Amino acid sequence: MRIPEKFLSWVDVSRWLWKISWDLSSDDASERPPENWIWAQTYWDRLILGIVQGSDRQKVLSWLADALGPRWDGQEAAPVILLDGRNPEDRLPVAWEELSAEEVTEWKSVPFHPRFSPPRTIRFQRQPCAPPPDLAPDQPPLLVFHSFKGGVGRTLCALALTQAYAKRKHKVLLVDADFEAPGISFLVQKRKPDLDFSLADFFALLHADPDPQGGHALARAKEKVTNQRLDSIYVLPCFRDLTGSVALEIRPEHLVASSAHDPFFLTDILSRLGKELGAEIVIVDLRAGLSELSAPLLLDPRVKRLLVSTVSGQSIQGTRFMIGQMGRILRVNQWPNGTLPALILNQVPVDVMPRKGEAIRNGRLQEVLATIEDAFKEAFSANQKSDAADFSSEWLDPKVGIIRSILPYNVNLALLSDDWQLAMETLRENPVSDEIWNALKYWLPTIGKTKHDHEMVVQPDILDQHRRLLSEFAGRLLDSEKIYVDDFFISLYLFNLAQDHVTKVPIVVSVGGHGAGKTFTFMNIVSRGYWSEFVNKVNADFGCNMAAPVLPILWSRRVDSQAMEQVQARCQEDLQLSGSRHGFELPVVLSRVQNELRDVESWRSFWVNAIAWSLGFPQDNQDAGVLLLNHLIQKQLSLVAMFDGLEDIFAEFTSNPQQKMALRVLLEEVPNWLRMQPGTPIGVIVFIRDDMVSHAILQNRSQFELRYINYAMKWFGTDIVELVGWIGRKSMSFFALNDRKTQFNDVFCLIGNYDYILMVLRKFVNFQIRDIVRFLQIAANESVGNEETTDCLLAPTAMRQAIRITSDNWDPRILTRSERL
Repeated sequence: MRIPEKFLSWVDVSRWLWKISWDLSSDDASERPPENWIWAQTYWDRLILGIVQGSDRQKVLSWLADALGPRWDGQEAAPVILLDGRNPEDRLPVAWEELSAEEVTEWKSVPFHPRFSPPRTIRFQRQPCAPPPDLAPDQPPLLVFHSFKGGVGRTLCALALTQAYAKRKHKVLLVDADFEAPGISFLVQKRKPDLDFSLADFFALLHADPDPQGGHALARAKEKVTNQRLDSIYVLPCFRDLTGSVALEIRPEHLVASSAHDPFFLTDILSRLGKELGAEIVIVDLRAGLSELSAPLLLDPRVKRLLVSTVSGQSIQGTRFMIGQMGRILRVNQWPNGTLPALILNQVPVDVMPRKGEAIRNGRLQEVLATIEDAFKEAFSANQKSDAADFSSEWLDPKVGIIRSILPYNVNLALLSDDWQLAMETLRENPVSDEIWNALKYWLPTIGKTKHDHEMVVQPDILDQHRRLLSEFAGRLLDSEKIYVDDFFISLYLFNLAQDHVTKVPIVVSVGGHGAGKTFTFMNIVSRGYWSEFVNKVNADFGCNMAAPVLPILWSRRVDSQAMEQVQARCQEDLQLSGSRHGFELPVVLSRVQNELRDVESWRSFWVNAIAWSLGFPQDNQDAGVLLLNHLIQKQLSLVAMFDGLEDIFAEFTSNPQQKMALRVLLEEVPNWLRMQPGTPIGVIVFIRDDMVSHAILQNRSQFELRYINYAMKWFGTDIVELVGWIGRKSMSFFALNDRKTQFNDVFCLIGNYDYILMVLRKFVNFQIRDIVRFLQIAANESVGNEETTDCLLAPTAMRQAIRITSDNWDPRILTRSERL
């Protein structure tokens, strides 16, 4: 047995003893501690040895003397270990603790706990520990990303593979477990500034959960994380708020150290959360290095582990070390290898990268891969019961060697945006996602076949008839206050609004310019009747069960007031309320009292009371809003109050200070007050013009806009193209003019020139959605009777005419480009 070279402190003694405990299965009996030595506990001032009561203490002393050589001073009464140093205090006294038979049995049965640093109690005698049981068949697998060094692109690779799964129509639970450098959490913060739940919250709830299986915490997590879905990706960040304290009070090791949880409890609970959310795979971004936060997942043989490294010497050396640590855990417990890790070599210089289909020729790259293969053989061969050839087949690709993906340095990814939408768009357009997927697809967890959307089948018909259908439908959309569309267009802001509020009522201010579609959106949400109906109409996959009545409080003067009052009456019945609503008209009441309301508190009470007054509470009751709140909590009911048409009742918002205050309170104070109510049952959506916001919110306006940026009625190039396609489908004016299989196929049927429609729709300057609809109406109407254009709905001459008529917002350069048609 090799004598330790340095013992600077008691910490070195602890590490040496821990290493000894790794090789308890050694065939050399002299290297194994005596059977009566059960455990060791190392402190700064002593080493305590736990031995079997009444056993021969001399066996332990002799073994330590042989192992430590000149570092052992075996005084019979008070033996010590000599540390490096010449002072009398540079020694570690050895004490004893005798253990009863019951205590010995208990210590031997303590389960193994995954970790990278020595535990307080190092055990030398223990019963064999069975490997963790396989995850239930209906639970999604875990795929974890780890790197020994930071800055190697681990998080980017995790995002890229997440995007690859999402691209193939799979749902993903993406977990940011890098508590010291939470990259994914910062990325998602701009998209969701009001996060409801984090991994730190999950740990805290699990630690206090009376159910050892974490059932209560799991139910709470499902409710909250459901609102943190981004397309097909559920995001679980490290912390809810990255601007304040980011201390982690309850850590993973606290969970697995508890006798209530098995050592690999974290794997199972994250997989169960994925199952509850309907995710098909859980992807975890771990902290770099030897972090105790990562050990319970990284050392779990059931988990698929992706090691990310560059070709730098330090990164490769650290990766080799991590491979060795994984193999050690298997060896200590005599477990089978299970699924061995795969490798991503990232940021490889372009001149070193092998060409597609060619073998690796660069000497440095060959050396790196050979070094990694040696680490695999050393770490895992000893755990394999069959011969070496069979072992190699488990983790070696017969053509390329170890399962790996080699990625070149990519400047576009090095400059990845801090905005979730932009970052994921970059990854969609970049080949890195497909490169990782294609390289690892036979190693990655199998989660079923890729899903495909059904192709739309459109029946051909007479051209002019379809042009009239398009013009008529667009005309009805322009009169949005009087149209109800069963299958309304789902813009990005509407998708965000529904996706972010599946299990909680929305508290949102939606800002848009004149003609952006505020009233149309208001009407379609109100027409659904219940919030769950709206959310599930946006995407039935959301599975919203929150049957909160949608209650119109204020609406545009162009909306049928009688219809809105009927909706209020139905809401009153749904919420089990009595009382007369007769005589309550918010604009009338507001005009009577606005000069009497002088401060923020009075305005806040007025707006909250107005919600209750619209449901039959007496108008002279100044506590109506609080009474409504208590009633809903008692009955376990909820509602969503809707405001639109503020420009009609606050015509002097640019100059009247009372109107400015009223708007500011509605936009800021009322949402804040509602959020402060525990589990608030009252949601609110306020639709308002951007110019009114600029006059009402004079301080911290950028912070206000950032909070609601995901629900702002802004339209981008892709939104416009999708809207045009939706209008064509809803008007039943599209038919199969071509066989192109692209996402813009509908628009191609409309215009006939793919590049031209993109150029036209994206050249709009400061446009509003009403301008797009008006353009389609005029162009379709002017195309009726045109016999020169038969390969698309809208004739070029009609489009030029529509451009001239529609709006001064068009870029005049389009006119010259359109002549090419």
